[in-house]
Amino acid sequence: MSLPMTLPPPAMPTPARPTPALPSPPRRQTPIDRLFRGALVAVSRLAGVRIRVARSAAERADAEAVAAAVLGERRGRVPPSLRSIGARYDAMATTLVAYDEGRPVGTMTLYLPTDSSRTVESAALRLPDGIEPSDVVDIGRLAVLPSHRGGARLVLLGLLGAAQRLSERAGRRWWVGMTAPKLVEVFRRLNPTARPLPRARVDERPAAVVLYWIAYREGAARELAPFIMANAGASPVRILTRHCARLLRGRLSRGR
Repeated sequence: MSLPMTLPPPAMPTPARPTPALPSPPRRQTPIDRLFRGALVAVSRLAGVRIRVARSAAERADAEAVAAAVLGERRGRVPPSLRSIGARYDAMATTLVAYDEGRPVGTMTLYLPTDSSRTVESAALRLPDGIEPSDVVDIGRLAVLPSHRGGARLVLLGLLGAAQRLSERAGRRWWVGMTAPKLVEVFRRLNPTARPLPRARVDERPAAVVLYWIAYREGAARELAPFIMANAGASPVRILTRHCARLLRGRLSRGR
């Protein structure tokens, strides 16, 4: 892999664009929401899916294997001289692994920043006014094997439910991340607070951070869209009822 000998020219100042208005999320969940938040994980367990926090070397290897199968290997593209940047992000990370009958089938990584958001640094973005890095959870890799997407598998439902509970326990009210543009629209249907993250007017990232993300993304074909949404904005009741309705429609259509 070859890196550019010089850094890209600094971004020229552009006229400020107003940050999209963000509805204030409720500071507390209702008892019904708390009940259904637990139900997100419970329902996935009934379907045979188990969600674990990757603490052992074996569980971390399982998460890496799923991510590599779905997203391709990324870290190998970063030269050793820049891997300290990735290590700083890794120190903030909590990785979830979904298992179906002992087989790893899904993973999701959450980053809890203190002074700088991984998502913000990745593309010279900026958080909306009034939101600090200590208020957010960065959603990193989210991968589910094709054989376990949709239907009665409920792998994604379990991962999201576990992520919501971890975020709430950490006192983080906002999620930020980069995902496929079409998924941002899916998020907005389930969570009306979901919005795109605006670009910074001037790229002030350290040179090593810029080079790290150039190397990390080299060869990536997917277009990614940055987003922010309130953790509490996605009512567990709404998520669960929409998912159950979709399952019921599928069963009815197959019965015809």
